[in-house]
Order: sequence, then structure tokens, then C-alpha cells
Amino acid sequence: MIIASLENISDIDFYKTYANGIVVYTNDFSSFYNKAYDLEEIKEIYEKKDGLMMFVDVSMMMENKDILNLSKFIDSLKDLDIYYYFSDLGVFQLLKDKGLGNRGVYNPSTLLTNHLDVKFYLDCGMLSCQVANEIPVSDIEKISKHNSNNIFFKSFGYHQMFHSKRNLISLYKEHKNLDFDIDPMNMFLKEQKRDDLYHIYQGNHGTLLFRSYVINYIEEILTINPRYIFLDNIFIDSDTFKSVLKTYSDFLTNKISIDEALKNLSNTGLDIQDGFKFNDTVYQKEKSNE
Repeated sequence: MIIASLENISDIDFYKTYANGIVVYTNDFSSFYNKAYDLEEIKEIYEKKDGLMMFVDVSMMMENKDILNLSKFIDSLKDLDIYYYFSDLGVFQLLKDKGLGNRGVYNPSTLLTNHLDVKFYLDCGMLSCQVANEIPVSDIEKISKHNSNNIFFKSFGYHQMFHSKRNLISLYKEHKNLDFDIDPMNMFLKEQKRDDLYHIYQGNHGTLLFRSYVINYIEEILTINPRYIFLDNIFIDSDTFKSVLKTYSDFLTNKISIDEALKNLSNTGLDIQDGFKFNDTVYQKEKSNE
């Protein structure tokens, strides 16, 4: 099933046509987003979603001072058919204590690189886990196969490769005595000896760094066969992202060929690259006995 980031409430009917679920971001508990919502707006989205699965992003790295507020937030949604997308295992403990552990999807970004780790977390009672994109497709296929395809997999979007709790841009401004506005959607990091521009995002919960290009697994998604195919809209405008969503849906429902799908995605003008798809991994934890 296709799970896609939601930016505009007015687009929900479009998502009902082309997606199976949505990820909604929160003002207080999401690490990054194109657009976030408060509690009442999230309840409004819930009332309009009809048959869509709804995942609320609570991807912040928690501190002790955050526990009570997040706990109250979850309690406010406890009676609704809502799932949670998190990065901090402390969030899972909160969910588990409330009898909601099986509604959590664990996304530690780059950390889940082998089937044994995924199995461990699924055995803890989570709904699903998001596998890292920084390993070859062949490894991802094995992870999916060994866990009955119960993985949450980012098939399209900018890949997060670093997260610091610190406000690194603010620290840089202070260190260099610079004066500029911090716009999380339009800031880039450039290394001295590389031409690539990396999105750098400073929000309410620290600083994140993303790959300079968009990853796209539409050619491999049928062999990976994840239960949840995640399309992430960060840094992608709404109209472009909706065209990506429609292309994925049309391909997966056999309305267009893979060649047509690739042409559609190429026409978005996004810099789409293979990334680690075919590179030998250096993160392999164990050798499979298959």
C-alpha cells in the first residue's frame, strides 16, 4: 500500500484516489516537515480521511521535559484509529504503556540494515519498521523477505542522512558572527571540494541533513515488496509531489508501464539518482544462511 506525506488538507480527496494512507506532521513533535498541524487540525484531517490509514509523525528526539506533553498529545488521539511514525524508542515505550505499541512504526533513518534487527523490533510489538536506504536493493529484498514483507520503506524522496539535537546553523551564525534569517526549506550545505548542495534543515528539534538528490525505487518496488510504500514530500512542492503519487499509483495498478512511470518522474525536473541501490554495503551485520 502507498503511504504519502500530506501537505494540504484540501488535497485529501486526491489522496483518497491515489494513496492508501497519509503521514501528517505535528507542530510540536515532528523533526521536519513541509507543513505541520496542531491537534485540532489533526482531528479535522481524521474526520475527512475516510478509508485512508493515518500516521501521525512524532519523530522528535525526546528529552525528559517532552515526555508529559507527548503523552498528553497521544492521550488526546487515543480513541481514534491513528498510527504513529517515530524515531525515538522512548516514544514506543509511551505507546506501549498506553496499549498502542502495535500502532507504532519505527524509523531510525540509517540504522535498520539487516533482517535480524528488524525482526527484533517487530517482535517487540511494533506495527512495522522503516528499513535504511543506504544499503543495496539486494539487502533490502532479503530484509523484506525474512520479515514477511512487513517493512515500511521510503521509495521516493530526499533521504535524511544526519540528525543532531543541536541547532547547528544557529551555532555557526554565532561562531562566525553572521546575520541572516534561518529558512529551513531553503538552506543548503556545500562542501569545499564537492559541487553538491545538501538540504540542511534547522527546526524546533535540532538540525537535519539530507542527500543532495531524490531517491526513487519504483523499478525495484515490486521485488522489494514492502507492506508500506512511503513517498516523502520534504522539499518537494505540492503539485510535483501529487504527480509523483499519481505515477506510483498508476504503475502499481497496471495503468501505465514502468517506462511511462520513469518518464513521468523524469519530467518532474527533480534530480533523481540511484544512491546506494547497487553499492556493496559496509553496514552488513551478519551473513545470511539462505
